[in-house]
Amino acid sequence: MKIVKWMFCLLWIVTFSYLHAQIAGNPVEAKGESEWTISAAGSYVDMGLGQEQVSSHRILIKSSWGITDRIDIYGLIGMVHLHMGINQENVSDYEGEYEFGYGVGFNMILKPVSDINRMGFWCGAQVLRFPSNGKFVESTQLANYEYDMKYDWKEVHVYLGIVYPYQHFRFYAAAAGYLIQRNDTKQEFIVYGDERTYWGEVKDVYRSGLWTGAILGVELNLANRFALSLEGLIFNTQNYQIKIGICQTGSEGW
Repeated sequence: MKIVKWMFCLLWIVTFSYLHAQIAGNPVEAKGESEWTISAAGSYVDMGLGQEQVSSHRILIKSSWGITDRIDIYGLIGMVHLHMGINQENVSDYEGEYEFGYGVGFNMILKPVSDINRMGFWCGAQVLRFPSNGKFVESTQLANYEYDMKYDWKEVHVYLGIVYPYQHFRFYAAAAGYLIQRNDTKQEFIVYGDERTYWGEVKDVYRSGLWTGAILGVELNLANRFALSLEGLIFNTQNYQIKIGICQTGSEGW
């Protein structure tokens, strides 16, 4: 329980695994046939989508099952928060509540690390979906315009990378691809004094296209089979993700 409490006190993310080591936020590392792993992860994401600059906090529980010695499948459930700013005069930022999110994915070891081959290769993919509800408010001299927003958010992540262990460290890097689709439902209201009048509803779909970026990370082995991780996922100067993690390696150790 002390590990869980410390995890949620970290600034943006902590990753904790009860059974086996996991690189912070890393979707790979298949654990072996019939092996079950459960972990918790949190993350901070900053991205530009259309006119909005989006920041997101996410806390997700992952449960993995090894269907072969090189392939894991897993499910995700947790809570996701969205904040969006559009940098438009007289319009407030969007502030959503924490909403339930879920997803699925798989991990695959392409080439395991061994005494002969010190560099390993891996790949993985993940689908994540969550809603978000909130509002923008536009203020004018005559009246305020409130836009009640409902988002249906879907993300697809794919990874292809390498890992290299050295003494107590584990260095890893990957090429990453992201696809985002956002279904928007906007209800418009005019607020004048104490009156709030319904104006209409607009629906739209935003698709990001394929984003490509790079993951860079390092994991440090600590005492009692614990490890501390630092990871960054970078698309460009305005689109990135930062993770700090702690995990427990379990009975296999290092």
